[in-house]
Amino acid sequence: MLGNRIRKGIQLQHDAPHAVLILSGGQGPGEDIPEGRAMMAWALEHGADPSRTIAEERSRNTEENLAYSARLFPDPTGKTAIVSTRYHVLRALLISKRLHMDAVGYGSAATWYFSLNAMLREFIAFVVMTRKRQVVVLCVLLTPLWLTALAGMAQWIMPAS
Repeated sequence: MLGNRIRKGIQLQHDAPHAVLILSGGQGPGEDIPEGRAMMAWALEHGADPSRTIAEERSRNTEENLAYSARLFPDPTGKTAIVSTRYHVLRALLISKRLHMDAVGYGSAATWYFSLNAMLREFIAFVVMTRKRQVVVLCVLLTPLWLTALAGMAQWIMPAS
């Protein structure tokens, strides 16, 4: 899956002569090198332009991937292409919007058996990320039910004479 994402990034780099490919990912527990550095080595071996390829090596999550990578942009006001697996692109784009990035998303293929678990995880992360909005929507949707229940209780407590 990681190879598919990097291939997609290399393709976009080749399609846009001024595009810079930033491979983002930090070093987790038990990992020998940061993910960004490993991805960059793989990308260079598979046709990425070395003069337009950079590794971001500090991030620990999607928000940090985007924020730290944005600091490496040659043109901070330029268009950003976010490449991730198909199931992750929506959340990455929502985070990029929160970070005031002008971004478009590209999804790479993922195996179906991994995607099922990952989509559930993405859904939960999306709900958590938008929890305030989810609470407001839930309250609006439940208001008619609450009002109906209150009206029924009022009639039960104080029956009409």
